[in-house]
Amino acid sequence: MVSKDLVPKSLRECGELKRADIAYQEYEPGGSMESHSHTDFEHIYYFITGKGFMKVGDEEIIVRPGTVVSMPLNTPHSLRNTGEEPLGHLIFVAYTK
Repeated sequence: MVSKDLVPKSLRECGELKRADIAYQEYEPGGSMESHSHTDFEHIYYFITGKGFMKVGDEEIIVRPGTVVSMPLNTPHSLRNTGEEPLGHLIFVAYTK
């Protein structure tokens, strides 16, 4: 398990990266991220803890530790924690602009 204390909220915020980023995000049990999409970056989720469902376009994916989900530009996506522990993941971002 990766400690939140060891992973900065965003490496881009440290000023070192211009077109890429990595961050840690966590959702408490019952927590969710509303459906949205991005026009200026692609990203990859790598799940570390917990379990839940991620909707990518029309597909619903079960996520758990070790699950990797890629997100192309303009793809609607949402996430919800269906487990009893925090749902934590790293997110790798590649900016197009």
